[in-house]
Amino acid sequence: MQNNNIQEKKAILENAKIVLNKEFIGLESIITTIIDSISSWYLFPHIQDRPLIVNLWGLTGVGKSSLAIRLSQLIQFDNRYYRFDMGAGSDTSWDIRIKLNDIANNQNGQAMIIGFDEFHHAKSLDELQRELSETPHRIIWDLLDSGKFNTTKYSHAIGKLYNLKENLKYALHQGIMVENGFVTEQKEKFIDLMDIRHRITNIYNRDVAKEYDTKNLLFVDTEYALDIYELWRERFKNEFEVSTELLTMDGEQSIAFIEKAIEYGLSPLEVDCSKALIFIMGNLDEAYRMSNDFNPDINANEFYEQSLKINISDIKQALRRRFRSEQIARLGNLHIIYPSFSQQSYYQLIELELNRLKKKHEDILGIKINFDSSINEIIYKEGVYPTQGIRPLLTTIHYLIGAQLVKIHFKLTDDFQIDEVELKEENSYLIFYYKKNETIIEQTKEKLELNLEKLRVNRNDDLQAITAVHESGHIVLSLALMQQVPEYAFSVTADAESGGFMYSKPKTAYISKKQIINRAATLLGGYLAEKLVFGEDYVTNGSESDLYKATSMVSELINQSGMGNFLGAIQVRDSSRNEYLFEDNVNSNKEVMNALQAAASLAEQTLLKEKDLLLKLSDYLSENRMIKKEQIKEITQRYAISIDFKALSKDANSGDYKDILKQQVSQLKQKSLSLVFPDFCLNQNILMK
Repeated sequence: MQNNNIQEKKAILENAKIVLNKEFIGLESIITTIIDSISSWYLFPHIQDRPLIVNLWGLTGVGKSSLAIRLSQLIQFDNRYYRFDMGAGSDTSWDIRIKLNDIANNQNGQAMIIGFDEFHHAKSLDELQRELSETPHRIIWDLLDSGKFNTTKYSHAIGKLYNLKENLKYALHQGIMVENGFVTEQKEKFIDLMDIRHRITNIYNRDVAKEYDTKNLLFVDTEYALDIYELWRERFKNEFEVSTELLTMDGEQSIAFIEKAIEYGLSPLEVDCSKALIFIMGNLDEAYRMSNDFNPDINANEFYEQSLKINISDIKQALRRRFRSEQIARLGNLHIIYPSFSQQSYYQLIELELNRLKKKHEDILGIKINFDSSINEIIYKEGVYPTQGIRPLLTTIHYLIGAQLVKIHFKLTDDFQIDEVELKEENSYLIFYYKKNETIIEQTKEKLELNLEKLRVNRNDDLQAITAVHESGHIVLSLALMQQVPEYAFSVTADAESGGFMYSKPKTAYISKKQIINRAATLLGGYLAEKLVFGEDYVTNGSESDLYKATSMVSELINQSGMGNFLGAIQVRDSSRNEYLFEDNVNSNKEVMNALQAAASLAEQTLLKEKDLLLKLSDYLSENRMIKKEQIKEITQRYAISIDFKALSKDANSGDYKDILKQQVSQLKQKSLSLVFPDFCLNQNILMK
């Protein structure tokens, strides 16, 4: 019998995996890992003696919260899923205590699912790594440890019953008599003291208050029975049992009974979540460094590839900025890292949502609805912000397509018979083709409000020309000094923070000392290209970001990474790092300035030498909003003078370091052999064998 139950549960888990893969695009490996991780908990929860903690980290809108909720539904735990919003602000502490009371009263010691959403807000350290004195989340860390802990009960009933007790004490002092739960003497006085008629008037109406039954006047009104039951669930099955017991008491006994209920309500509450599955869900910008880039023109695949490189060490390092070491330890080692969506995933998400819309309207209208591929393209262009996930995309689908489909409902009348509608986007219009037996009988069109596409329109103006020269300067120096062909560059972009940009994949994961000047020169290339082409008086104000990046990079490498003349770490004045570093000094500043001057001189000389290439690239970008890698290569091959094409084709990860190491190790072996076998090593041919 038990084996049958396990087989049934295994089937439920397998079905959950299939359904989740259909509903959550691009998360196949994530779903497999989650299902594998929770299998033991789901099949044998009774053998678990502490919570199973599964951490889900990712960018916003990638499906962390919704996947946890959907999984709980598919494995029939939706009525045992407790979600805690850790970013809810000042009400978080009360919300936590209310739900923990609910768990203790209904699911204590049972298998359940707990979801701590927006967990990055539960931090215990501030930006300067100082302990936060007051946080509403301290109780959570007890739960994440053993799953068993004591907490204080939370109930508004305690204050309510305390006030009732004091009022009833005063009533007895005034001579009110009670027998078997009912007031037997001085009823009118009791009604006035307890303000009963006023309360009834507020709850019901004045006539009911006038006709209030004074013959059967309860000393403790039935409305308080529920409050007592809420605090004393272990003793009573329901509030009716409470009312029944009160009907056996006199005044003193009733007050003592209420005091005991309050005392029990103030006693520690034992919460047992040891059999729980706990999902920790959050966004860690420190690990997902691309998270603050809202540029919709960067290819989603670039962010996707970056996100695949994030590992558990990156996650723990990011957590260190928000939490203490012992807290990070309580999160365990099961950290599931969500990638950002790839371009293919976004197109699959679009297709999935369009099919959902299509079915919904087809079922109502009784006709076929088809979407041309141009619909998918315009939704992608208008709705995808690669670091913001699915939410902006769903909004775009709603206002571009969902709201427009309603027009089909208005079109259909008794004298307008069709069996199919096809939708297509063309020149910022949504075109409806109404068909009968595959023949178009009418077409209409609606103007689409394309906010991003407006920003991407080729301007062919001075601003695009300036941006074209600026970005071409970066391209030329990337080719000549970094031996790297950029993936693409834009002279017109929908990004609010830049007129254009160049994108290159990092060639190595490190920076060597010999690269400082070349890297800085590449960053300064935009400014110096403007100066070379337009003249010094016509340089524009678009280089702030480049100058900041160049100065910051050189300063950090010289002051913090030991790449200057002084071997040590120099602290800048506004640094939050510890006080034992050398203070900011004049000599290091001079080194930084000299390095930047050398970089500027190198950039200027290189651009002058490759001016033909600079002008040709600039001309192309002044007419076209984008240039891709292959086009850059083609123009470079035709107009470059001194660029090393062999270096450009060199493997991105092939450096000189390993070769240098191996060469020295080989020399070490040769030296060792010559010391042990001097005659043998005279024959170099034998040695090489």
